Amino acid sequence: MFTRFHDQRGFSLVELMVVIFIGLVIVGLTLSGVPSMLKSSRADGGLAELAAAVRFARESSISNRRNVQLTFSSNSVTVTRVEYCAAPCTPTTTVLRTIALEGRAQFPASVSWTDTPDAFGNASATSLGAKLPAMFTTDGSFIDSSGDVLSGSLFIAAPGDPLSLRAVTIFGPTGAIHLWKWNGRAWVEA
Repeated sequence: MFTRFHDQRGFSLVELMVVIFIGLVIVGLTLSGVPSMLKSSRADGGLAELAAAVRFARESSISNRRNVQLTFSSNSVTVTRVEYCAAPCTPTTTVLRTIALEGRAQFPASVSWTDTPDAFGNASATSLGAKLPAMFTTDGSFIDSSGDVLSGSLFIAAPGDPLSLRAVTIFGPTGAIHLWKWNGRAWVEA
């Protein structure tokens, strides 16, 4: 004998199609944002590497009681300790670390953006003045090659991607740094 239960109902084909359509829309929206998130995270990785190099240089200068220089190539930072010698000798240097920037980040060849809110300059990708190399001293301050306190900006970006623009600014008297990212209209703290 065939018994039919009136209380049991399934989903109609229309209801299933609506649920599947909503799921596909959510997946599509999620996947469309992934490339921009990847670019942003790569740029943030380059900024983190640059900030780590600057912090390492400052900490090394204080802990080793030696001046520590920063030297920049197109996509890396070299941290070099200046060895002490009594006059009239020429000081030697020891490379402590060379740090490559992540995510295709590099110091741009040309500068075409506004300065960060710290306003330390944007004349070049490494706006540290003409008296290079710049270095951290044993008290943590940042100076140029003539011994004058120096505040400056370091800019990095992936080639052809203006939204990957990032900056580290160094306040000379204390060696404090600020991290910045460009959002397409203005600099915001990173």
